[in-house]
Amino acid sequence: MKTFMTLMMIVAALSIQARPGQQNRQRLTIDFHGQVFQGQSTIFLKKEIQKMHPRINFQKWDLKRVVLHAKSARGFGEAYLKVGRNESRIETIDGNRFDFRGPGNYHRVVFPAPGQDQGKWQIHMQGRIKVDRVVVVAQKKAPRRPQVTRTCSVQFETIWGKNIKKFTAQETGPQGTGVQSKACTKAMRKCQKLQNEIPLTKCEVL
Repeated sequence: MKTFMTLMMIVAALSIQARPGQQNRQRLTIDFHGQVFQGQSTIFLKKEIQKMHPRINFQKWDLKRVVLHAKSARGFGEAYLKVGRNESRIETIDGNRFDFRGPGNYHRVVFPAPGQDQGKWQIHMQGRIKVDRVVVVAQKKAPRRPQVTRTCSVQFETIWGKNIKKFTAQETGPQGTGVQSKACTKAMRKCQKLQNEIPLTKCEVL
């Protein structure tokens, strides 16, 4: 029984590791080492990431989540995440003047990405805030499928096989999304409309 349960746990773990989407996620940590920000301040995430990865192409990535590890001097610090034109809700950064002076006691503030946009990735803050680090979670975009055009023809004929008319339709869309099937559906509808008016006939995909 123990052996069976162990095998099941291994299979479950492997299935989690192979979950689609997780394989293309990247977790980046930007260290600030207790840097203090005053008043209205901004952390430019793309600029900080480019310092670590100068050749990164942000157009290939979608921001999923940002985690700010920080503390405020009086417990009333505020911050929000801006992605392009979208803004997250404002979150409070906890803290007090005694913990503020020390090296630890940072608070974890999570910002889910408010939208997908190739513009700004910024954390806007208000107050006297000490930042330990920022964790950025981004996911690589799936490659765009090429657009294809498919044609399908349906023959309208008698039940004995005598051809009467041929219907043809086209459909355009991303490759691998059933474009051919959609074209055939269009052509079949045209044929079936006439079939309903004439008995002893049928529609056959060529």
